Amino acid sequence: MDASFIAKKSIENLISELEVEGAIAPKSESTRSPRAKKYIEFQKFYNIFLIVFIPSLLYAICRYTIQHNEPWYDLPFYLLNKTLGVSSVIIMSLAYIIGPLAKFSSRYKKYLGHRKYFGIGGFFLGTSHGAMSLLLMSPNNYEVFYNLETGRLNWQGSLSMLFGTLALFHLFFIAIISLPPVMREMHAKQWKNIQKGGIIALLITFLHIAAFGYKSWFNLDKWYGGMPPFSLVGASSILIILFIRKIITLHNQAHGKKTLLNFYQNTHKHLH
Repeated sequence: MDASFIAKKSIENLISELEVEGAIAPKSESTRSPRAKKYIEFQKFYNIFLIVFIPSLLYAICRYTIQHNEPWYDLPFYLLNKTLGVSSVIIMSLAYIIGPLAKFSSRYKKYLGHRKYFGIGGFFLGTSHGAMSLLLMSPNNYEVFYNLETGRLNWQGSLSMLFGTLALFHLFFIAIISLPPVMREMHAKQWKNIQKGGIIALLITFLHIAAFGYKSWFNLDKWYGGMPPFSLVGASSILIILFIRKIITLHNQAHGKKTLLNFYQNTHKHLH
């Protein structure tokens, strides 16, 4: 194989890797102004947010208001809070699958700039969910969290609140280092390693959701109208996306090793 062809392919692979890691912009975006790129990225993120949020809200209305006969006055705050919680989980999870997808196929590179918006947006949705939950916190709204005899949190409520607080603190730290002024002061490898810690936050979030709703997952009487509990939807989205991320990462690693091996064999053959 011609050495110039091998060199060209290796350079193309290097550029592709730099695009995936966010070190350089994809070719289709390199000619746009920074302000235009940010606007387009935010607009796409907002569209995806609506795609996640609206079906989640409709699911909550169908499950709780229509199937379980919850009063409609619960919609503006109680059900909206549930929707924000599930939406934040799905959006944060999506932030950690875009990178592997971009390495898997170049068609997903255009979404690399969305990771920051998914992470920060998911954090603010989660923060809103946490604040609204504190305002709603009472035995009347969250009976499973309380010992009704003492009026204090039981083990289930205490663990759910603990994991929720830990997840928010972790996500707050990651959101801070995602801000442009902070990113400019950090080494790229250091920033990338800290960002990977967001997976730990997702796992803690899973524990928060599981502590809250695991009993209803296995009680079909709680599947109103045959619809799974909202907590199970949120927890499942985390596990499904992390599973897909792992499969794609393993595929990319295997493909990368194969590419490097072929490059070495072709180069060695050409030189001899």
